[in-house]
Amino acid sequence: MNSVSLICVALVTVCLVVDVTRGQGTNCKVTGCGPNSRRINVRRPGQPARYIDVCCRPEDGIQSSIYLRAGSANATNNAFCECDFTRIKGNCERGEQCTGIKAILSPFSFNGMKICCETFTGRVSRFNQTGNTRDYICQCSEPPVPNADDWTGNCWKGSQCNGCDAGYVGNVNGLKLCCANCVKKGLNINAGRKTCNCNV
Repeated sequence: MNSVSLICVALVTVCLVVDVTRGQGTNCKVTGCGPNSRRINVRRPGQPARYIDVCCRPEDGIQSSIYLRAGSANATNNAFCECDFTRIKGNCERGEQCTGIKAILSPFSFNGMKICCETFTGRVSRFNQTGNTRDYICQCSEPPVPNADDWTGNCWKGSQCNGCDAGYVGNVNGLKLCCANCVKKGLNINAGRKTCNCNV
């Protein structure tokens, strides 16, 4: 009796998975969902309702992203669930990973989900669909570090600032700028003209 019951439960689970994965998206977790799950009916109108919980799979340190789209079956469409967080591949961050200033600085989004780079200076340099799949490749790249020799003024530049108090070191696209001899004073930086002078 117990073994038969277990087999039935297993078969029902398989049927539910097949029902939902015939829809528009197939990358969601179908059973064992916790927070941020959606409940959908996998049966079309006129059939006995069968509800299941769907959610995003754990990935990149996010247990269950809120960035998924799901819908119950209707007269013309099967039930579907698609996790947009999972669809983004590459070195970009997305969704819950884009917080604070990174979210503010990034102009990119995908179906309402923010796309950003791990560093404040990084920029999205590639975002395109991968072949015939529904996934996207997203790449962040850093701007080239300015040549210290191009800068004028009385500031120290680059590795000269390594031993200085970080609170008194400026940074322009990765180029460190500071007062000579690590003097703790403010800086007057003009990135456009590439000048840096220590405030007297």
